[in-house]
Amino acid sequence: MAKKVKILYFSYNIARILFAVILLLGFLSDIHGIAVDPDTYEKVYTGEFLGADRYESLLQLKVSLWRDISICVVYILLVILHLTKFKQYKILAWFLRVVDVFIIIYLGYSLYKVYFLLG
Repeated sequence: MAKKVKILYFSYNIARILFAVILLLGFLSDIHGIAVDPDTYEKVYTGEFLGADRYESLLQLKVSLWRDISICVVYILLVILHLTKFKQYKILAWFLRVVDVFIIIYLGYSLYKVYFLLG
């Protein structure tokens, strides 16, 4: 039984890392896209297409993306520390669970907004 729990623990944390890396790559892709073609990003993200959810300026979009990148990096580091050095720290485990709940809520809200924006 203990071996199954360890496998589940390890698998769940690897899934956390993979999910955060996918988000991180998406954010980095947007930063690269802004560097290559800032006019398109400015028209889409600050224009009328997004309505009330648009950004005030391209700079605000960049700052938002860099903030999201730093949050992803910190999350990945915390999960790695949880897997290696700080396994016994229950506060870190609970903090990561709370962050997981916020991520799920945020993704649900984002999907809801996209559904009603496009639908």
